[in-house]
Amino acid sequence: MHSLPWAARLAATLRPGDALALSGELGAGKTTFVRALVQALHGNAVPVSSPTFVFRQRYDGTPPVEHLDLFRIDDPAEAADLGLDEAFRA
Repeated sequence: MHSLPWAARLAATLRPGDALALSGELGAGKTTFVRALVQALHGNAVPVSSPTFVFRQRYDGTPPVEHLDLFRIDDPAEAADLGLDEAFRA
């Protein structure tokens, strides 16, 4: 996969509190990229799935990774209703 080496290089530059935004059509490979990023950060094959239906997945480890999918959110107020602000707390 082409994103795997790039994800590993990016993972090496990330620090606690950093946030990434991935944008693309359905099937573009965003979850594949997150899977490679989490693997590079946590050093193992953590099962990573798309949070499309649950909006939020947390991958514990050092550092923990919050994987959010805001594809179906039309209004920013909906994010607050879902409690997604917790993902950005220090």
